[in-house]
Amino acid sequence: MANVPSYSPNSVSEFTVLSLLALIKNYNNLIINGYNRNFIRNGLVAKELRNLNIGIIGTGRIGTLTIKHLKGFYPKNIFVYSRTEKDEIKNYAEYVSLDELYKNSDVIIYHIPLSKETKDMVCKDSINKMKKGVYIINVSRGGIVNNEDLLEGLKSGHIGGAALDVYTNEIEYVNKNIKDIVLKDSVIEELFKMKNVIITPHYAFYTDEALLNMVTTSIDNIFEFMNTGKCINKIIKS
Repeated sequence: MANVPSYSPNSVSEFTVLSLLALIKNYNNLIINGYNRNFIRNGLVAKELRNLNIGIIGTGRIGTLTIKHLKGFYPKNIFVYSRTEKDEIKNYAEYVSLDELYKNSDVIIYHIPLSKETKDMVCKDSINKMKKGVYIINVSRGGIVNNEDLLEGLKSGHIGGAALDVYTNEIEYVNKNIKDIVLKDSVIEELFKMKNVIITPHYAFYTDEALLNMVTTSIDNIFEFMNTGKCINKIIKS
């Protein structure tokens, strides 16, 4: 058995930038108001990216691209936290400790895999270290965020908004029309109703380029197995 280890990191990075802009520009509310022919601007004052400190956790392929893409918007600072440092990143951003990133970032973006160390990384303790009004963007894995603590932070106003493209137990919802379904998860029900929260259905990767990558890599895996009996992308059970 083999997998497709990477498919268009650029697609996820672009969607991250879109999510960030949508949050700080209240774009989801503008669209909803537009459908309802409501052009009242009250309560929809936006922020400018150039006045914000952006924090990015994780500098893998996707994180690196996001840093480069965001640099073109000339934010005040881009702070980065990662266990390993890359010289290339230092041309665009400043490596800092995790606590420094929490303390100084107006926006925090997660580009990390889910592991024992990163599970519930966004929790009550870490949220309390963050700036009041911080925006949180998760396009990585749902388990990185403790949803109950996120909701509490949003209700208190400590978190200014969130964009979630992934969600714990999302398999129950992804690629399904859940409009008329009573969800078992009361937290996501509340998050759906919040005007400063954007929830998308694990969509960041879903581009023509990414789908082509999946198909071509899968075909390459098959031919490699057939011709050599081995495959570089073989799944090794631990």
